[in-house]
Amino acid sequence: DFSKDNRIWNTAYLEGCDEVLGTFDYSNQKLTFLGTAKELANVYFLGLNIAYQSIDREDPSGFSLLSELFGIEQGELANRTLYELSVTYDKDKMVIKSPVDQINTTLACLDTFSSRQVFESHDQLLYVNKGTTVITYHYPYGMAGAALSVLGACCFLLYYIWILKKEKKLHLQQEKGVEET
Repeated sequence: DFSKDNRIWNTAYLEGCDEVLGTFDYSNQKLTFLGTAKELANVYFLGLNIAYQSIDREDPSGFSLLSELFGIEQGELANRTLYELSVTYDKDKMVIKSPVDQINTTLACLDTFSSRQVFESHDQLLYVNKGTTVITYHYPYGMAGAALSVLGACCFLLYYIWILKKEKKLHLQQEKGVEET
């Protein structure tokens, strides 16, 4: 059974798999929930929200299928290696020292970053190569933005002065009208 929060369960089956590895019967139809493509033999397409269903229902058969499919046991983590990075920050730059290539710094990669050294962005995270990477901050539209802000402030000031003059003129006309009567 599904948990109370997940009674309504939307899912999908697969079509167009070159190699069908798993099917189920639904309304007298044989539908695919697991398959691969010829060009992507190491990529599996998995339907029916099996991973979610297995976790939600704590389903041993779902966990068994996932373990067999991915070649790891439930609760086993992928091999990971931790590396120490040195990151120093300055007013207009940061310096990152890495012991290996293609290391995920876990820092957000922004469009204001530039460097003479190669760096990459994957999923908006900053990756650097072995050695020292100096990243400077620059704002590509900083001057244009500042100029536009100054222009907007000047236009606002001119409009405010125009309103004040108009009110003063209106006030003088009203006083003149009161004096004549």
